[in-house]
Amino acid sequence: MGSRGVGASFKLGSAGSPATLVDISTWLNNIEPSSSVGEYDATCFQPGVAVPLKSTIPGFADKGYALSGIWTPEVEAHFADLEGTQGVAYEYGPDGDDNGDTKISGTCNVMSYSGPKAPVDGVITFDVQLKVTTRTVGTFSS
Repeated sequence: MGSRGVGASFKLGSAGSPATLVDISTWLNNIEPSSSVGEYDATCFQPGVAVPLKSTIPGFADKGYALSGIWTPEVEAHFADLEGTQGVAYEYGPDGDDNGDTKISGTCNVMSYSGPKAPVDGVITFDVQLKVTTRTVGTFSS
């Protein structure tokens, strides 16, 4: 059975010291994970082979999150100081953060914060780009 995205949880560290996880879920209306793996050409000479085959091996993984949502002054206060910050803690619960729910967590770099974006005919929004530096999959526990 599938899950509705409306119950998702996302927490991101603050810029303070020590940084604390802040539940930013209520500011977000989209959490878009991304993943790609580079590849290296490991092809060697293949004399006498009619149709040589290319050999590739996987390279580094590049994972991230694109977050977007409805802008508020609290959003501005949280993200304005985080842009360009490395090693920020995050916790993502696609089904929520109840005991036993899947928890994806680790650290990330806050690459950009774009907000407030104010269209003449809509609500003010924002975007945040995160690049994952560590990632662990587990479950939430009390």
